[in-house]
Amino acid sequence: MDDTESECSFHSASDDPPEWTLLQYPLLPQELNLLNRQLEQIVYLYQANAAYHKALKDISNEKSISLIMEPSFYGRHRAASVLTIATDQRAYVFDILSLGAIFPDLAHILTADSPKKVVHYGHRIADQLYYRHSIELNGTTDTFVAICLARQDNKPCTLAEAISMVFELPLNELLCEELLDISLSRQNFAGRPLSSGQVIYLAKMAILQTKLLDRLMDDKMAHSILQISKVFSKQFRDNPISSEVALGMAPLSRYGFHCIDQQYN
Repeated sequence: MDDTESECSFHSASDDPPEWTLLQYPLLPQELNLLNRQLEQIVYLYQANAAYHKALKDISNEKSISLIMEPSFYGRHRAASVLTIATDQRAYVFDILSLGAIFPDLAHILTADSPKKVVHYGHRIADQLYYRHSIELNGTTDTFVAICLARQDNKPCTLAEAISMVFELPLNELLCEELLDISLSRQNFAGRPLSSGQVIYLAKMAILQTKLLDRLMDDKMAHSILQISKVFSKQFRDNPISSEVALGMAPLSRYGFHCIDQQYN
């Protein structure tokens, strides 16, 4: 995939389609204040030191966490550069390139059913973890699945687009400048050091991803979202033919969406 395709993945939404008007829940002032406080307390982890192990202990004690991986849009075709986890208290940015690997203690959290993991496009993340890092992701709840069921439609939608639409936040204010850069390595978080803008962007997306699910998932939808998320996460991973998967990884691809469609068609 070239730079143009990568950029499209962040800009495939333009004017708000009609179905979004029913899903707009602006953040309350107190939520914005809490977000700003959390963004001042980001924990950036680049070596397996005491802070790293404390972070894993804190995360493992949570019932639910929010998970972001960059780049994950290409699944097995790109290794992870950075992994971000948000809890109710703070966001942790794990610099996988600097750490050198996703170590077993962190991998255990990803493979365990608990804590539950809130993700977006979990089929891409699960594929990447399985083929690039030999990790089977479990316990996911997918905000993309939640959006599809809420609006009864399966149009492709990135996490940034969904957050922008639902919370009525300008997309250009959510993205960091590196995502608009002509350099693919900067877009994919492969360049080092990571900028403060990149770190803040990752933490903000992880924190707001949880809030997004809270807005979209009610008791009536919860069971369906959980069941579909489990099936959806395996759509790429269960296909061993990399060339077929590569085509399905295009930004506007609806690969695997059939398992969501059947819930409302």
